[in-house]
Amino acid sequence: MGATTGCVAVCLFKEFQLSASYEGLVETVPGVNLDLLKMDTYQMSPDKDPLFRGEFDVVKELVATLKNGKAAKNVTDKVIDKNGTPKTGGTGIKQLRENIAESKLSYEIMDDAAQAFLKSKIMDNIHKYYYLIAFGGYMLEAAELARNAVSDEIKEEVMLSR
Repeated sequence: MGATTGCVAVCLFKEFQLSASYEGLVETVPGVNLDLLKMDTYQMSPDKDPLFRGEFDVVKELVATLKNGKAAKNVTDKVIDKNGTPKTGGTGIKQLRENIAESKLSYEIMDDAAQAFLKSKIMDNIHKYYYLIAFGGYMLEAAELARNAVSDEIKEEVMLSR
Protein backbone atom coordinates (compact mmCIF):
# COMPACT_ATOMS: atom_id res chain seq x y z
CA MET A 1 0.00 0.00 0.00
CA GLY A 2 1.37 3.38 -0.97
CA ALA A 3 1.16 6.64 0.96
CA THR A 4 -1.84 7.90 -1.00
CA THR A 5 -3.77 4.65 -0.56
CA GLY A 6 -2.93 4.60 3.15
CA CYS A 7 -4.10 8.20 3.54
CA VAL A 8 -7.38 7.42 1.81
CA ALA A 9 -7.98 4.32 3.97
CA VAL A 10 -7.29 6.25 7.17
CA CYS A 11 -9.46 9.16 6.02
CA LEU A 12 -12.31 6.76 5.20
CA PHE A 13 -12.11 5.41 8.74
CA LYS A 14 -11.99 8.93 10.16
CA GLU A 15 -14.96 9.97 8.01
CA PHE A 16 -17.06 7.24 9.62
CA GLN A 17 -15.82 8.14 13.12
CA LEU A 18 -16.76 11.78 12.64
CA SER A 19 -20.13 10.91 11.21
CA ALA A 20 -20.89 8.67 14.20
CA SER A 21 -19.85 11.33 16.71
CA TYR A 22 -21.91 14.02 14.96
CA GLU A 23 -24.89 11.71 14.76
CA GLY A 24 -24.74 11.08 18.51
CA LEU A 25 -24.41 14.79 19.18
CA VAL A 26 -27.21 15.80 16.83
CA GLU A 27 -29.60 13.23 18.29
CA THR A 28 -29.51 15.20 21.56
CA VAL A 29 -30.89 18.28 19.83
CA PRO A 30 -34.57 18.01 18.94
CA GLY A 31 -35.69 18.80 15.42
CA VAL A 32 -32.32 18.41 13.65
CA ASN A 33 -32.43 16.70 10.26
CA LEU A 34 -30.20 13.60 10.45
CA ASP A 35 -30.15 13.34 6.65
CA LEU A 36 -27.64 16.21 6.69
CA LEU A 37 -25.04 13.79 8.08
CA LYS A 38 -25.33 11.22 5.32
CA MET A 39 -21.90 10.68 3.82
CA ASP A 40 -22.94 9.07 0.55
CA THR A 41 -24.49 12.20 -0.94
CA TYR A 42 -21.25 13.27 -2.64
CA GLN A 43 -21.76 13.86 -6.35
CA MET A 44 -18.90 13.86 -8.79
CA SER A 45 -19.22 16.18 -11.77
CA PRO A 46 -21.03 14.34 -14.59
CA ASP A 47 -19.01 16.49 -17.01
CA LYS A 48 -15.86 14.53 -16.18
CA ASP A 49 -14.70 11.83 -18.55
CA PRO A 50 -15.86 8.35 -17.38
CA LEU A 51 -12.20 7.35 -16.86
CA PHE A 52 -11.71 10.29 -14.48
CA ARG A 53 -14.92 9.34 -12.64
CA GLY A 54 -13.52 5.87 -11.99
CA GLU A 55 -16.05 4.08 -14.15
CA PHE A 56 -14.02 0.96 -14.88
CA ASP A 57 -15.83 -2.31 -15.68
CA VAL A 58 -14.53 -4.09 -12.58
CA VAL A 59 -15.59 -1.15 -10.39
CA LYS A 60 -19.05 -1.09 -11.96
CA GLU A 61 -19.40 -4.81 -11.17
CA LEU A 62 -18.31 -4.23 -7.57
CA VAL A 63 -20.76 -1.34 -7.12
CA ALA A 64 -23.56 -3.52 -8.48
CA THR A 65 -22.58 -6.42 -6.21
CA LEU A 66 -22.07 -4.61 -2.89
CA LYS A 67 -25.09 -4.07 -0.66
CA ASN A 68 -24.42 -0.31 -0.57
CA GLY A 69 -22.18 -0.19 -3.62
CA LYS A 70 -23.14 3.25 -4.91
CA ALA A 71 -22.88 4.75 -1.43
CA ALA A 72 -19.50 3.03 -0.86
CA LYS A 73 -18.16 4.44 -4.14
CA ASN A 74 -19.51 7.92 -3.34
CA VAL A 75 -17.90 8.11 0.10
CA THR A 76 -14.64 6.67 -1.28
CA ASP A 77 -14.63 9.14 -4.19
CA LYS A 78 -15.23 12.00 -1.76
CA VAL A 79 -12.22 10.99 0.33
CA ILE A 80 -10.06 10.33 -2.76
CA ASP A 81 -10.89 13.80 -4.08
CA LYS A 82 -10.00 15.40 -0.74
CA ASN A 83 -6.66 13.54 -0.79
CA GLY A 84 -6.04 14.57 -4.40
CA THR A 85 -4.13 17.53 -5.74
CA PRO A 86 -5.17 21.14 -5.10
CA LYS A 87 -6.18 21.48 -8.80
CA THR A 88 -8.97 18.94 -8.15
CA GLY A 89 -9.99 20.54 -4.85
CA GLY A 90 -7.86 18.30 -2.66
CA THR A 91 -5.09 18.85 -0.18
CA GLY A 92 -2.77 15.98 -1.12
CA ILE A 93 -0.19 14.96 -3.65
CA LYS A 94 -1.88 12.49 -6.01
CA GLN A 95 -5.44 11.71 -7.04
CA LEU A 96 -5.85 7.97 -7.53
CA ARG A 97 -8.66 7.96 -10.14
CA GLU A 98 -7.00 10.67 -12.22
CA ASN A 99 -3.68 8.86 -12.03
CA ILE A 100 -5.33 5.75 -13.51
CA ALA A 101 -7.05 7.76 -16.24
CA GLU A 102 -3.93 9.68 -17.19
CA SER A 103 -1.91 6.46 -17.35
CA LYS A 104 -4.55 4.84 -19.57
CA LEU A 105 -4.53 7.83 -21.91
CA SER A 106 -0.71 7.78 -22.11
CA TYR A 107 -0.61 4.02 -22.72
CA GLU A 108 -1.36 4.24 -26.45
CA ILE A 109 1.57 6.51 -27.28
CA MET A 110 4.25 4.62 -25.32
CA ASP A 111 6.74 2.08 -26.65
CA ASP A 112 6.41 -1.60 -25.67
CA ALA A 113 8.67 -1.43 -22.62
CA ALA A 114 6.89 1.64 -21.26
CA GLN A 115 3.50 0.03 -21.99
CA ALA A 116 4.40 -3.00 -19.91
CA PHE A 117 5.32 -0.77 -16.96
CA LEU A 118 2.27 1.43 -17.43
CA LYS A 119 -0.07 -1.57 -17.64
CA SER A 120 1.28 -2.86 -14.34
CA LYS A 121 0.84 0.59 -12.76
CA ILE A 122 -2.72 0.93 -14.09
CA MET A 123 -3.72 -2.52 -12.82
CA ASP A 124 -2.15 -1.83 -9.42
CA ASN A 125 -4.03 1.46 -9.05
CA ILE A 126 -7.34 -0.07 -10.16
CA HIS A 127 -6.82 -2.81 -7.56
CA LYS A 128 -6.25 -0.14 -4.90
CA TYR A 129 -9.36 1.77 -5.98
CA TYR A 130 -11.42 -1.45 -5.97
CA TYR A 131 -10.26 -2.39 -2.47
CA LEU A 132 -10.86 1.11 -1.14
CA ILE A 133 -14.46 0.97 -2.39
CA ALA A 134 -14.86 -2.48 -0.83
CA PHE A 135 -13.47 -1.07 2.45
CA GLY A 136 -15.92 1.83 2.21
CA GLY A 137 -18.74 -0.70 1.78
CA TYR A 138 -17.51 -2.64 4.79
CA MET A 139 -17.39 0.55 6.86
CA LEU A 140 -20.94 1.48 5.82
CA GLU A 141 -22.17 -1.95 6.83
CA ALA A 142 -20.23 -1.94 10.12
CA ALA A 143 -21.59 1.52 11.00
CA GLU A 144 -25.14 0.36 10.34
CA LEU A 145 -24.65 -2.77 12.46
CA ALA A 146 -23.18 -0.69 15.29
CA ARG A 147 -26.13 1.73 15.21
CA ASN A 148 -28.62 -1.13 15.26
CA ALA A 149 -26.78 -2.99 18.05
CA VAL A 150 -27.44 -0.23 20.57
CA SER A 151 -30.83 -0.61 22.19
CA ASP A 152 -33.28 2.27 22.31
CA GLU A 153 -33.04 2.25 26.12
CA ILE A 154 -29.29 2.86 26.01
CA LYS A 155 -29.69 5.57 23.38
CA GLU A 156 -32.30 7.28 25.54
CA GLU A 157 -30.12 6.94 28.63
CA VAL A 158 -27.15 8.53 26.85
CA MET A 159 -29.33 11.36 25.58
CA LEU A 160 -30.64 12.07 29.10
CA SER A 161 -27.19 12.09 30.64
CA ARG A 162 -25.93 14.90 28.42
